[in-house]
Amino acid sequence: MVTTEIDDKKVKITLNHIKDASKDMKRPFRIIAQEMRESVRENFEVGGRFSKAGSIIGGTSKWVKGKFGGSLIRTGNLRDSITSKSDENGAQVGTNLKYAAIHNFGGKIKEHDVVARNGRALKFVVSGKTLFRKKAHIPTMDIPARPFMVVQPEDIEGFKETILEHLTGDAKP
Repeated sequence: MVTTEIDDKKVKITLNHIKDASKDMKRPFRIIAQEMRESVRENFEVGGRFSKAGSIIGGTSKWVKGKFGGSLIRTGNLRDSITSKSDENGAQVGTNLKYAAIHNFGGKIKEHDVVARNGRALKFVVSGKTLFRKKAHIPTMDIPARPFMVVQPEDIEGFKETILEHLTGDAKP
């Protein structure tokens, strides 16, 4: 007769540590939220890093150059509006600007007029000249998709490492 004895003490210690660590995920999600924000901001700096329109997974594709160039950085407002937040349940990155979605996903802008508010003027640069107007007519335009709300595969691997380190990092069998 053969007898086998398994010492599972180390496994139980590790599993108990994972169970305890999983009760407070605020710290790893805070780190992940900050890293997602930095990844999205980097997309602006390099002119896009996406796999395909509509995907949140990054890649090597660059943004298509539109009428005003390929960059989404004219004023920096869109890039600077990228925020992150987190809690014990997850991490998020996003923007609250109305025009962010059409730049990210692309689409058609219907013809419309824009009027300056509060007695101010609209400022345009046309052929190197700065123009000021009380109102402007915007024709129908196709806006190409320039996905910026994407994270890179290596970032996702880093997120996994952050969570794994949190859950198992201090487990001392």
